[in-house]
Amino acid sequence: MSKGLKFLLLLLLSLISVFFAEVISGSMKFPLFDLWGYFVVIPLYGLHTIILLYIIDKSNKNKRIYFSTLYFAGVLFGLYEAYITKVLWIGLSEDSFMFIHLSIIDFIVLVFFWHPVFSFIIPALVFEKVMTNTDYLYQGLPKLFKKVISSKKGLLITFIFIGIFSAFNGVSLESLFLSLLAMGVPIAIIIYFLRRKGIHNKYSFSEILPNDKEIRYCFIYLAGIYLFMTFFILFEVMTLWNQTVIWINYIIFGYIFYKKIRRNSKEENTLSNNAQMSFKSVLFYLIVIIISGLLFVFTFFTFGIRDVFMIITWFTWIFLGLYLLVFSIMH
Repeated sequence: MSKGLKFLLLLLLSLISVFFAEVISGSMKFPLFDLWGYFVVIPLYGLHTIILLYIIDKSNKNKRIYFSTLYFAGVLFGLYEAYITKVLWIGLSEDSFMFIHLSIIDFIVLVFFWHPVFSFIIPALVFEKVMTNTDYLYQGLPKLFKKVISSKKGLLITFIFIGIFSAFNGVSLESLFLSLLAMGVPIAIIIYFLRRKGIHNKYSFSEILPNDKEIRYCFIYLAGIYLFMTFFILFEVMTLWNQTVIWINYIIFGYIFYKKIRRNSKEENTLSNNAQMSFKSVLFYLIVIIISGLLFVFTFFTFGIRDVFMIITWFTWIFLGLYLLVFSIMH
């Protein structure tokens, strides 16, 4: 594989991660129309995703990847919200509930749910189903969820819910529509271009990921982002105590991640049984996300239920985060 093609494929993976993590949530509506998006946001999400998948793949080539292995990689991903954005230390709102030097509600939602699922697992699964000839991530999913997304009805409902979550993005119908379109269309164009060349049938996830030499540059760039954001964004909120709490979390979840990888490596080699998502399906589910998001934003304005929806959704995310944490520890 040429370096140019590998770069384009990994860029696509990065854009998919940004779409589900930042655009769906509304944290950054137009990352492709902002230099910050090009030099920080897209590399931040892309490099986390690429490096964590590289670490997992290093010991687990040709093996199904357990959901718990992916989940705890995503938990480590989510901890970036401490040093880079400082959100875990100050919260998303002024009245955030603080406990042991952490904004505990934001911590549960971001570290145990949003980043593992929307920044890491969903983008990796979508990329695998659209652009690789293997399905080792899919094979390791819990049976119930695998059954849900294996059916057209279940997959449709899944993307409707993703679209509903994108309503957080929309203070207006126009803003939400343009935001989803501005990121979704370039992703679709890249997928179309690559699939026309037959790239999606040629390479496994392992072949697309960086080699041992290339991954060093990924580490260096990501380390540079961490250093810059640590010292130049809200440096004054950092204390010995809140950093100690975060490093305890890094140690605990890093150790669990290591144990999950070791356990996963004992899995026997798995035959790939890839059933790829067609390009028409990619377009269809993008439209589903956009329409369901628009419908819910319209509902907010019509019935004035935005605040109620947000409260219910946050409680749902808290429950799902804690449930996924316990489930992944036990499996």
